[in-house]
Amino acid sequence: ITCRDWSSDVCSSDLAGAAALAGVLKDLGDVLIENGRYPEAERTLRQALARYPTGPSAPVARADALASLARVCNARGDFAQAAQLYEQVLALRTTRWGDQHTSIADALNSLAVCLLNQGEYERAETLLRRTLEMRKSLLGEQHPDVARTLNSLAAVLYARGDYVAAEPLYQQGLGAWQGTQGVEHPFVATIMSNLALLMTARGDLDEAERLHRSALEI
Repeated sequence: ITCRDWSSDVCSSDLAGAAALAGVLKDLGDVLIENGRYPEAERTLRQALARYPTGPSAPVARADALASLARVCNARGDFAQAAQLYEQVLALRTTRWGDQHTSIADALNSLAVCLLNQGEYERAETLLRRTLEMRKSLLGEQHPDVARTLNSLAAVLYARGDYVAAEPLYQQGLGAWQGTQGVEHPFVATIMSNLALLMTARGDLDEAERLHRSALEI
């Protein structure tokens, strides 16, 4: 074996080891997020990201670690930072998967929700409509991810005061979720509560009360 070959083997081994360690750190970060230990999760995820290559050759695993870090930012209310991270996630995944892939839809949806939380309703709506069409095409109309996007899009329209357009989206999301996950799933209660708030805003207090009571029974 030549010196050049030996050096290459060592570099490949080092890179593989760094990537493996980064993967373990990323998984640990996800566990810490689930346990609500956000400062520790952030430190761990940043350690993971420091071990992944950057630039055009960055692996998809780096995008997953960035997405996890964005979740931490969301949890502490730093939606602007989370949005920046999801932009990076979207760029990396698009480079790897192209424009039509479930992972692209996931990143678009997450980015749109960050924009919604920042009051950037126009761009959030644009991204969510793109996400909705993509998820319907890739997953079918009766899928939980489609229902989640319908709920998010309805929330944008509700925030903009377009109650007439928001109501059927909430209804569609509710039907899709009940059809795939059952009528007693906790997210059914979430959609019902959102729909109840819309009814309150429209002045239909009887329907709002009915929906709130139905949500409480789940």
